Formats: sequence, C-alpha cells, structure tokens
Amino acid sequence: MKRSYLLPLARVSLVATLLIPLKSDYPEARGIPFVDASPSAAGVSNGHRGTVGPGTPDSSGVIYRNPRVYNVEFTFEIAPDSGSIDRREDLKVWVPIPREWDSQKHVRILSVVPEPHARFDDPEYGNRIYYWDFGKEPERSSYQVKVAFRLESYEIEAIIDTARIEPYDTTSEEYRFYTKSGHTIHITPEIRELARIAVGDERNPYLQAQRIFELVRESMRYDMTLGRGIDFLLNTATVDEETGEQYFRGGCGQFSALFIALSRAVGIPARSVVGFVGVAPAWT
Repeated sequence: MKRSYLLPLARVSLVATLLIPLKSDYPEARGIPFVDASPSAAGVSNGHRGTVGPGTPDSSGVIYRNPRVYNVEFTFEIAPDSGSIDRREDLKVWVPIPREWDSQKHVRILSVVPEPHARFDDPEYGNRIYYWDFGKEPERSSYQVKVAFRLESYEIEAIIDTARIEPYDTTSEEYRFYTKSGHTIHITPEIRELARIAVGDERNPYLQAQRIFELVRESMRYDMTLGRGIDFLLNTATVDEETGEQYFRGGCGQFSALFIALSRAVGIPARSVVGFVGVAPAWT
C-alpha cells in the first residue's frame, strides 16, 4: 500500500463557501479589489470591506473585521515500520503552505526544517506546496517536519440582499464544477433526500443555504476520531437513544463536506476553504 502524505498545515478550520449570483448595477464591478480601512497604531488593520461576486460594494459587500495575529508551529512526524514499507514510494510528504486571501493577510513563513526537497505551486489553485522524499534520506526510526509561520486572520460578515439574487447560469463550466458529485463530496440518494427535506419549498438559493446550514448544525456531533467523506459519514450515522433521531459525527471537515454535498444536491455551487478563523482564543 502506498503511504504518501498530503497534509493540511497546522490546526485549521474548514468551512464552506457558496457562489451566489447577484444582480449588478455595474457589469464591470466583478472582481472589485478589497480596500483596507484605516490601520491601527499597532500596524494591524481594523477591518476592510469588499464585494462578493458581481455587485456593488454597498449591495453585496463582505466585511472583514476583528483581525487576530497567530504565531503557529506545525509539526509532522513519521515513524515508519521499515519491514512493511517501500522506501522509494512510501515516505513522500506534501505540505500546503499558508497563503494570503481576503480573510487571511500578512502571511510570513518564519522557518522550515528540514529544507524541502522541492517547492512548487499548484497549477489549479495557486497553493504553494513543500515536498520531502524521506526515502532518499539516511534510514532513521522517524522523520520530522517543522514549519513556523505568522498570519493575520479576520472574521467575515457577508451582506447579502436576497432580493438581488438571480438564477444560476447552469451551463457554465464553473457551475458544473462546483455542483458535481465526487469521491469526498459524494451526492448519494440519501444526501438528495436530506437536502430536499432541508430546503422544503424555499426557492431562493441563499435562503436554501441557510436552511441547509441549520440542518447540518442540528444533525452533526463533533467527533475528531472518525474518517472523512460523505460515504463514511452516512455509514457511521448514530441514533440518539433518548430522542430516536439520527445524527452524524465528524470534525470540521465532515461538517463542511455535509454542507457542501447538501448544497450541491439542490443546485447550489459550493466548495471548501481551509484556514484560520479569527475568533481567539478558541478554534471554531
């Protein structure tokens, strides 16, 4: 069995984002850059404001506020069984490195030990990846990677005018990509039925998403010990002995996967985003 590793960097929060079509008074407004507000004396901005998708800043804005600075040290260690692995194939590690986006600014990589064997950018999403092949290193009982970094993370508030939401262009490549079923986001008949129950007679995609969010919140229990993906989530469903209601268990990845799968099942394009949520001191 091949034992290569693709690792999420540090303890992160995995959330879902929706692509909501909004009416625009200015067709050229798509992609308006986010603008920083007045910086504080400490050099950390108090917040910034921008747009989400096509639309004007006033009618479809996103507000980023309450910035928090995090200093993080990520450590990963492999202790392989030398008798059961192929050193040429089973000791490869890929680590995605934190990057800047609208809610995560001023990312600084402070140190990387040991030096990666390669660094490259993911051509699809532009993520920086560090790579180690410990099979080329002298044989040891364990191998360790340490990455230290610093970043500034913002809370996010989206201002959505539901009256301005237009129908999706269901023929677009982007729409098809973010509504498809896959290995992890598997849209099963059970998922379609759960989504139908969640949205009821609501037709507005943003309000549908709110109903789906409530279903996920009510039907999930946090449990970091389980696997990943929709199929595993459904196969490990549990019945509450007191209420008789079924619930699912999982960590932040499973919460996100369920929300995305239910959204896609009713035709709402959705994807996951991994990063820090600026609500200190707790992780969310």
